[in-house]
Amino acid sequence: MAREQYSVDDRWWWNGRIWVPAREAPRQVEARLAPHSLRSLAFAIDVLCVAIVAASLVLLGKLANIESLTLFVVAVTAGFVAYTSASVWLTDGQTIGKAACGLVVHRIDGAAPGRTLRGLAWAIGRHSVGYFVADVFGLGVLFALTNRRRRCLHDYAFGSEVLMCPTGSSRSLESPSARLRAFRARLEAAQTEAGWASFLARWLVKLIVYPAVLILYVAGRLPAPSPLRRVRDSIAQSITEAAHRAPLATSVPPATGLSPVSSAGLWAGTSVATGTVAVLAGSVVLAHSLIGTWDDHIEVRQNGPGSLVGVTVTKTTFKTNDCPIAAGTEKWRIQALPPRYTGSELWASGDRGRNCDYQFGPASFELKDQNTLEICSTDPFPGLTGKNV
Repeated sequence: MAREQYSVDDRWWWNGRIWVPAREAPRQVEARLAPHSLRSLAFAIDVLCVAIVAASLVLLGKLANIESLTLFVVAVTAGFVAYTSASVWLTDGQTIGKAACGLVVHRIDGAAPGRTLRGLAWAIGRHSVGYFVADVFGLGVLFALTNRRRRCLHDYAFGSEVLMCPTGSSRSLESPSARLRAFRARLEAAQTEAGWASFLARWLVKLIVYPAVLILYVAGRLPAPSPLRRVRDSIAQSITEAAHRAPLATSVPPATGLSPVSSAGLWAGTSVATGTVAVLAGSVVLAHSLIGTWDDHIEVRQNGPGSLVGVTVTKTTFKTNDCPIAAGTEKWRIQALPPRYTGSELWASGDRGRNCDYQFGPASFELKDQNTLEICSTDPFPGLTGKNV
């Protein structure tokens, strides 16, 4: 049987008789499974590349007096999704991290996402809802430890897998720096090949690729003892060592797609899990926003998981009906579940400070902004003269 070969630009494949377009090539039999450590390192490199750009945007934002943490998180998340999706789509399955580590992502049939709207939608979906929903905010990557093809949940959801680049292709060059140069060349070529989407390639080159290549170039010219040079050499060594441990993909059964029932079950289960995690995380964040002193006399404290309590902190407080409230008395009991907290508020009933009775009535608490808490409470003394205190 003839040995498979690849042209320098990876656009043609030799099947032993004739050259055929690479997109028509069958699964690469010499590809190797991506080690967990190498895949994690590739992801870390991509995050670092986006973080460098984000740090520059933060500095610009400070100059413009824009310091919104929420806006920053949204911008970084959107930027990461846009960068990974566009890179994979334009370079037939690679990002800077994957290129440096000699990895490539493709469909389980061996095809790269085509440079069509359908291919772009696939790339965006895999790197957005795939990461955040199918992977339950990243937890799904642990599933790669349980299957022999080392596929994460988002790989099952989108019918993809990540492998080492086939031996003999320009993507499998020995040096990570050489692989990055080849990646940059493919991305620059995409500026003329991608048609209406050529602007994506131009901006990726300007904002992400050039800074990354420049940093690596500078690091390579620094003296060996310098911190940046040590980091660069350490990453290169880790990539080389992990690549040598990668087993052949043919040593395990080929990847297969999910049945419609299994696919629906995966999406349903991960959607519920993602929603649950989002609600719990939101309750923790919002609960933390409530902790503090309100109206100078009620201090909100954590009382347990998802539970808060507001106690009076003044020595003695007299409200309507002249019923006294001693310091340290619980006034609010709050369950931290967004978007509106539920719980109860203390009410008092009495006659000019005599025959005082205290009961909690149902209440809702809504944080309008950082300094405004709106409370709606129900009188637990129907027909009497109860007042919230």
